[in-house]
Amino acid sequence: RNGTLGLLVLTGLRPVEIFANKLLGALLLTAYTLLGALPFFAIPFLAGGVTATQFVCALAFLVNGLLFCVAIGLLASVVHRDGGQAQITAFALGAVLCLTTPAVHWISGLASGFGGLNEGWLTLSPAYAPYLVFTGLAGGSRQLFWTASGLTLVYSLVALLLAAAILQRTWREGPAELIPARWRDGKRNS
Repeated sequence: RNGTLGLLVLTGLRPVEIFANKLLGALLLTAYTLLGALPFFAIPFLAGGVTATQFVCALAFLVNGLLFCVAIGLLASVVHRDGGQAQITAFALGAVLCLTTPAVHWISGLASGFGGLNEGWLTLSPAYAPYLVFTGLAGGSRQLFWTASGLTLVYSLVALLLAAAILQRTWREGPAELIPARWRDGKRNS
């Protein structure tokens, strides 16, 4: 976005190094806020308002949700050069992943007249794990929580691998286009 990719081409950095540093930078920036808020999340547990299982599940979701958001955002920023487009794409992709399965479950329940699809299908939505924590992990839903969390982690890893593959492909397509035109023209004149 700042036009520094052309400079990175000149440094001899490999795409993997650029990708890893971009991922690490995004994770560090967002993790500071999460770490700062952790003591406030412990207050309901210490006051006896939530169980230890709910507290651990909430912390697991926060870390998993952080990785999911960073992975989706990184994928969108690799696909688009413009920050606004990347933000819209990340939001749309996150919304589709989070809302599609609950919408299908709800529609199938309306169409069939009885409960709809099996509740296990809802684990495909990254929004289902926080929903279970919010409802207090009622009725043996701990297994569903860990399944939903595992699938969210898989979505994150797929998004990161896809972003790395796209970056590798676009990097190889032509670093000459990434170098500012005035530098290319100056190099030809030399």
